[in-house]
Amino acid sequence: MKHEKGITQNKLQHMLGVARKCYKIAKERGYSEDEARRLFLIGYIHDVGYEFTEHSEEHPVVGNNIIKTIFKDDLYAVLNHGNPDADLSNADLEILNIADLTVDSFGNECSIYGRLSGIKYRYGDDSGE
Repeated sequence: MKHEKGITQNKLQHMLGVARKCYKIAKERGYSEDEARRLFLIGYIHDVGYEFTEHSEEHPVVGNNIIKTIFKDDLYAVLNHGNPDADLSNADLEILNIADLTVDSFGNECSIYGRLSGIKYRYGDDSGE
């Protein structure tokens, strides 16, 4: 699905909200401070690909390519967030998906139903979001 290229102010708020939610979930699950901070970073960068593509379904791949350039490795959670066919036993991906689906486009915590309703409103019923 085509959208306006670039990270909007709302998207930045969403990314920060997801980062904070990832950190919170990690701490609730007993992760160390370093691991919780790593998950904060995963949440914060998970949508960076929006800056460089007009096609929302491509943003995970574009974002992962940026990460791979910097860290010389794929970041499975970023590459596969929102992908129903991904290996959901990956703990980073599970936490990121939970956070992504419980933080709205303004960075506020919400229900999964509220998040999906917002996505449907913005992108339509057939959204790849």
